[in-house]
Amino acid sequence: MLIRLRITMPDEHGRLAEAEYDLIERWWGQHSKDQVICPVCKTTDWKIAEHLVNIQTHAADANVGNTTPYPHIIVTCKFCAHSMFFNAAQIGIAAIDMPPARKPNAA
Repeated sequence: MLIRLRITMPDEHGRLAEAEYDLIERWWGQHSKDQVICPVCKTTDWKIAEHLVNIQTHAADANVGNTTPYPHIIVTCKFCAHSMFFNAAQIGIAAIDMPPARKPNAA
C-alpha cells in the first residue's frame, strides 16, 4: 500500500504538489503489479517523501556547479525506513535541466 502525506501546494523547497502525488500514485499502480514487499521487514506499507530530491552526477565533487542533477522521488517503508528512489523525470513530474556544454579550452 502506498500512503501519501497531504500537501496542497508546492513551495520553493521542492515539496511535491497534490497533482504530483496523484501522478506518482498512478505510475506506482501501473508499475507495481503486486504488493511491494519491503526487503528488510517484509511489510507492505509505504509512504512518498514530501520532497523531490536531486542526485548529482559527480559524487566526488558534488558541490561543483553546472553538473546535471537527476531528480528523484523517495518511497519509504513506514515500519523500518528502507527507502527506494525513483527517477522523477521518467515518472513525468520533473525535467532534467542540462547544463550548458563546456567549450574546449583554446590553446
